[in-house]
Amino acid sequence: MLGKPQQIEERTFLPIEKLSDELDRISELFGPQPPLIDEQFQSETLQQQLTTGDFSGIHIKTHGLFSSNPEETFIVAYEKLIRGRELGSIIQTASLEDEIPLELLVLSACSTATGDSRAILGLAGIAVRAGARSTLSTLWEAQDAPNTELMIQFYEQLKQSDISRAQALRQAQLSLLDRYRAPHIWATYVLVGNWR
Repeated sequence: MLGKPQQIEERTFLPIEKLSDELDRISELFGPQPPLIDEQFQSETLQQQLTTGDFSGIHIKTHGLFSSNPEETFIVAYEKLIRGRELGSIIQTASLEDEIPLELLVLSACSTATGDSRAILGLAGIAVRAGARSTLSTLWEAQDAPNTELMIQFYEQLKQSDISRAQALRQAQLSLLDRYRAPHIWATYVLVGNWR
């Protein structure tokens, strides 16, 4: 998770302002798992944490770009891009380390599934091959404040035992309609894989 601006490979990534709001609420709902923030958010640290804990879900709030080409797919870690194949390897670590399958990968960021017309297939392919049963991401740039609101609402809905992931996403999107009428704000989210 990145709260600091980054300059990597001649690309500028702005700080994510609502980082603490989102992570604090998720921790309240699902337990105090310490998040990896800024300097801690590196591929090695993420891999290490996933090998030592029991995780049924991974929530990543950072900038990213997904393409049908794995080499053009990345998420932004601290001072480094984690490319598609490496991300797949990290996700696979979480899937294989314990008997609990990785049920949900959430990429709460801007532009996570953009890149080309088959980008979401690239994202789904990476996640499914790595063992994640469901992936939630965005099709185009997500605005920080409404994105945080949606993610918090999504997790609050998921906390209810009788609701599916698809229903939780739908309810979270509907919750944004009161304040954000423009579809580009609430319609950017896509759930790939197991909807239950």
